[in-house]
Amino acid sequence: MYTARESSPVSCTEVAAAVKVRGRVEHVFASQAAMGGQLVRTIGLARARLKIGLNNIVYNLRRWTYLQGVAA
Repeated sequence: MYTARESSPVSCTEVAAAVKVRGRVEHVFASQAAMGGQLVRTIGLARARLKIGLNNIVYNLRRWTYLQGVAA
């Protein structure tokens, strides 16, 4: 068991890489939750997949326009 003063066996570069990935993924989920919520209210798996897929397309288009320098 490690105390607060002792360093863990994980290196700082591994922790930094994990934090970077986690931060990027959390931004994506937060943005999609703000656009359409986290609850998919459809009947049937095909419609649920379609709704999630359309949400992903909208997110990607908004991100693309932002990266192109155009205000979304």
